[in-house]
Amino acid sequence: MTAVTLTSSTTAVLVFAVLPESIRAETSWLAWMLYGAVFNLTVFAGLMATIVFMYRPRAADTQASEQASNTLALQRVLLGHLSHHEKWSMLVVVLMLLGFASQPLHGIHPAWISVGALAALGAVGVITENTFHMVNWSFIVLFGVLASMATVFATSGVSI
Repeated sequence: MTAVTLTSSTTAVLVFAVLPESIRAETSWLAWMLYGAVFNLTVFAGLMATIVFMYRPRAADTQASEQASNTLALQRVLLGHLSHHEKWSMLVVVLMLLGFASQPLHGIHPAWISVGALAALGAVGVITENTFHMVNWSFIVLFGVLASMATVFATSGVSI
C-alpha cells in the first residue's frame, strides 16, 4: 500500500522518474492514484479481510479485550494532547496534499509546493537547524542521481 499516491514512497517517485517523458507529462499526482486504484483497493480489501479473519474477537477473549482497552487508555494518557508543532505539521501536510492533488488546476510544480511546505514548517519552528543535521544526505544525493538518470540518458543519447 506504499504506492497509492505518486509521492507516497521513494519507489513510486523512482518509477515515475524512469517513465518516458510523454507519459510523465500526462501523469499527474491524481492520475497516478486513479491508475493504481483497482490494484490498491484489491490489496486493501485483501489486507482488511485477512486482519478481520485472523484477529476477530472470540467469546473467550473478553479479558484480553479489557486489557487491550486499558492499554490503549494508558497510551492516550502517556501521549497527551497534540503539541503545537504536531498541529502545525498536520495542517501543512494536508495543505501540501491538497496542493499536489490540485496541481492540474493551478499548474504549480509539486517541487515548489514541497518547498513551500518546508518553508512553512521552518517558519513555525517545526524544522530547525538541528533537523537538517539528522537528515541522511547520502540517501538524498543517491535518490537525486537515480531519479535524474532517465533524463540524463535520454538527453545524452545513451538510452537504448
